[in-house]
Amino acid sequence: MIAHPAGGYVTVYACDELPNSSNLNFVPGEIAPNAVLAPVSENGTVCLHVFGRAQIIVDVFGVITTSD
Repeated sequence: MIAHPAGGYVTVYACDELPNSSNLNFVPGEIAPNAVLAPVSENGTVCLHVFGRAQIIVDVFGVITTSD
């Protein structure tokens, strides 16, 4: 991720309810790689909340499932 003139943060979450925490904080001009393990909503989606301006690249590396 490449941050722009103002710093900020990114939160990854299961689209149902925005949590009160961030997964990545960034400052201007910083390239800030990060890995996040995030829950998935019931319809299989994940949302990103970005505070500030940033260019973001997201890669999904896998899904952890449970056997009920």
